[in-house]
Amino acid sequence: MISIGKINNVSYHLDHSQHDYYSENDNEQGIFKGTLMRYQGLENKPVTEKQYLKQIDFGGENNKGIDICFSPPKDWTLIYNLSDEETRLKMDVYRDKAVNAICRAIEQNTYIRKTENNKTTFELAKAVGIATFNHHTSREVNDKIINPLGVVDAQEHTHFTVFPKVLGKDNKYHSHTLLQAKYEKHNGHETIRYFDQVGQYELAKGLQELGFNLYEADKHGNFAVKGITDELRDNFSKRSEQINKLAGENADYSKKQEVSLKVRAKKDSHNLEDLRSYWQGNAKALGFDKNKLESIKEKQTSQDKTLNELMKDRKATVSMKKLKTLSLSNAKFSNKTNTEKLEEFKKDNKLSKFTKNNFVYSKNAFITKSLNTFNKSSQSKTFAKLSNRSPGTSTLSQSKPQAQPSQAATKAQPSQSATPRKPASTPVTTSRSGDSNKTATIGDIKRLELSLLSLDPLDPDYMKHKGAIEEQIAQLKEELSHSEKSGTTSNNDLTSNDYIESLSQANEIELNNKLLELEDKTELTEGQINKKLNEIIEFHNSINKKLNEKFINNSKSVSNEIVIGK
Repeated sequence: MISIGKINNVSYHLDHSQHDYYSENDNEQGIFKGTLMRYQGLENKPVTEKQYLKQIDFGGENNKGIDICFSPPKDWTLIYNLSDEETRLKMDVYRDKAVNAICRAIEQNTYIRKTENNKTTFELAKAVGIATFNHHTSREVNDKIINPLGVVDAQEHTHFTVFPKVLGKDNKYHSHTLLQAKYEKHNGHETIRYFDQVGQYELAKGLQELGFNLYEADKHGNFAVKGITDELRDNFSKRSEQINKLAGENADYSKKQEVSLKVRAKKDSHNLEDLRSYWQGNAKALGFDKNKLESIKEKQTSQDKTLNELMKDRKATVSMKKLKTLSLSNAKFSNKTNTEKLEEFKKDNKLSKFTKNNFVYSKNAFITKSLNTFNKSSQSKTFAKLSNRSPGTSTLSQSKPQAQPSQAATKAQPSQSATPRKPASTPVTTSRSGDSNKTATIGDIKRLELSLLSLDPLDPDYMKHKGAIEEQIAQLKEELSHSEKSGTTSNNDLTSNDYIESLSQANEIELNNKLLELEDKTELTEGQINKKLNEIIEFHNSINKKLNEKFINNSKSVSNEIVIGK
């Protein structure tokens, strides 16, 4: 589990740093991390109050930095504190690898916002400063029923203080946007989940080296160790029990977090040697001692999953960050490394590349075809730039359109002995006499038809927007009929499958052009591109579905007329 928040009270945070982080009698001290600390000659050196406050104060009155807290799954804490000193020293090495990996992940996801000439861009920071603090206990639970002896639970966790100012590529200091990761609801808090899995992966592989067999404990990808009982976990989870008691076990994360802050007791200094002695005695009373820990060791059972099994949400777009998160998560329960899992996922035939860090994963024929077309257009655009030529916006305009909107229509077709024959392809992108005005009018009609199909019937203003677009379409069609000679009027109507095919082609061309435009938006972050990419694909895919439905309904109508005629 991982959390992120703004540092509002520096003295409060520093006080906790002093008596919690410095005085847990286990020789634990905060450590400076990050490229910025390396530039200042402080990387991997102990945190001092003077240097810590200097970094914090650099942000000014209203920017004191960000606090990220990484809490491993409970089984890590149990094994760490019920083991002997030799095992704990090995686990310290695994924990340090996890901390360093999370620090790297933080640096790789910390951006600077720049605004010039009313244009906002996001740039990856050149150097970030971090201070890390390892903790071993939870806060005291002030509940005589849950915790009659008033003893704190074991809870291994690490705080990452990300200092308020980072170094940009211009070698100037800037405020960063890392706190925005807290509000990434549109992608399921992708950045925070990535940090969590980066840390969990290192710990999980460490436990496997010690001989433990791990399995997936919940939908969030947290690991658990085979052989450790729920009774033991619950006995060392008084803080969670208190929060569940007050908030309700079915309360959401926000409610539990609110209750957690309300009942947060002040942390006191503890003697870890005395506490561990108590914890080990408590566990032994439940039948869990060092010998029991040894007895539950067994070889890791491989629980490999395919990308298809892990892709549970409906969004077609997948960022590199999400792909890495999935590979890290599944590798925890596998004999493979996260790198091996990532390469395996990249080879999935349903995964199409959009940019270096953005992909589309879909079984949908329309989406797959669109991404293939985009990749060809993108390559042509790149080649043209290298050759100093001026490329067209789309390769689709030079290709023969589909005979029907997409292969999805065939799947949606009801089972019949005589399937309606799809009509011949009829391009409408060129006029009879090269009349550019007529071609432009037809293009405007198609765009309005596509806009009409994209309207949401549940929108309160649906009828208003529908009426306005239909009125514009009627006016354009009237202008078109006046401009055409007698007897040569095209059937620009949704009852014609020829016309639906031309709309389908227009939809594909517009989608391709939008993708080419998005590819060039280098000012956007990976997450912003992913969000925009998903919106574009979903928008045009919904239009394609409606065109498919109309195509099939028209085909049914034609089929029925033939039967009646016979």
